Amino acid sequence: MVSAQPKVEAPKSVNHRSCVFDQDTKISWKFSGIEKPQVAWFFKGEPIPANNRFQVTETDDGTSTLLIRQAELADQGDYIARATNTGGEVEAKTTLNIVCMKPVINTDLNAAIEVTKGEIMTLKIVVTELADQGDYIARATNTVGEVEAKTTLNIVCMKPVINTDLNATIEVTKGEIMTLKIVVSGAPKPIVVWMRDNSELTFNDRIQVTTPTGDDNTYTLTILNVQSEDQGEYAAKISNIGESRKSNKCKVTVSSTSS
Repeated sequence: MVSAQPKVEAPKSVNHRSCVFDQDTKISWKFSGIEKPQVAWFFKGEPIPANNRFQVTETDDGTSTLLIRQAELADQGDYIARATNTGGEVEAKTTLNIVCMKPVINTDLNAAIEVTKGEIMTLKIVVTELADQGDYIARATNTVGEVEAKTTLNIVCMKPVINTDLNATIEVTKGEIMTLKIVVSGAPKPIVVWMRDNSELTFNDRIQVTTPTGDDNTYTLTILNVQSEDQGEYAAKISNIGESRKSNKCKVTVSSTSS
């Protein structure tokens, strides 16, 4: 079969992108080739680890998309999508800038709220965030004068708790799909990095991770078309600003295809 180097389907193979701090963003590149290329993503020259903040998806038309959840200042820099086939390789680079926004009050609190004598006024914060930590002042004013009362709010972080750990051992037949699941709670929601033999797993066309949303706390690692090199000891590294910890190790054995 005749093969040719992959091609970037864009006017330029370099672009710039901006994202607001703590918001999700996507970087996409479309590649083509006589032989469908395999795409790997890199950040500052290093393979992007498979965790719940970074997710790669691909479509049939050759578009590879990197999703970055809740962008942090540390995510700023150069991202490279490298497409490879037997004919060679080609790269496309995106420089991501993280934009910080000053705090904005989205709810109209009014310049003044009229209350009757003896009435209790309450400020309710729905779904607290770390940014809500600080001093809150209630200022009461009438025709005679004004008085203030101050409350300092501290946000308490909950260290990660493993509710359901990895199995000690599993056996998978070569060519099948392997799935590892771990249930972890904590506040803020923990970041999970999947490891094999003490090394971080990196994204490719076979390795996928699922991030929990809402009240779900299940983190999933899926490996398609399991091969002998997927054998080893797997673990999950779990962290938030409260603490970092590791799951139990799961020994994965890959057996030959059943006859």
